[in-house]
Amino acid sequence: MRKRQLLLLFACNLIFFTNGNALMGLLPVYLARLGADSAVTGYFFSLAFLAVAVGTVLAGWLSDRFQRRKLLLLIGGAVSVPMLWLMGQAADIAQLTLFTALNWLAAGIFVTSVNILGNYSGRDER
Repeated sequence: MRKRQLLLLFACNLIFFTNGNALMGLLPVYLARLGADSAVTGYFFSLAFLAVAVGTVLAGWLSDRFQRRKLLLLIGGAVSVPMLWLMGQAADIAQLTLFTALNWLAAGIFVTSVNILGNYSGRDER
């Protein structure tokens, strides 16, 4: 695998890592503005992390079954961008929960696809 491809995979991973870390600090504030208490916030994050776990497992299964790893990468990124925008437009907790779960499901697919593609590089390139 060429170094340029590895650099692009690193950039993809960095973008989603930064996105996830930025959201982790802002989502509790957003939830409080929508009227959520601490229990609802806990349920919200439980569902969000469940979506990441499902996305990770789903990406591995789809990658093994269909062998279209770059397509999974593109789908994960393409779904995540509008879901992130819709999260900012959410008017209530239910909408925010749905859009966040879909965004984090796509993020799980995306990050797992990046890691799978990175495993195809040679040992001396990693």
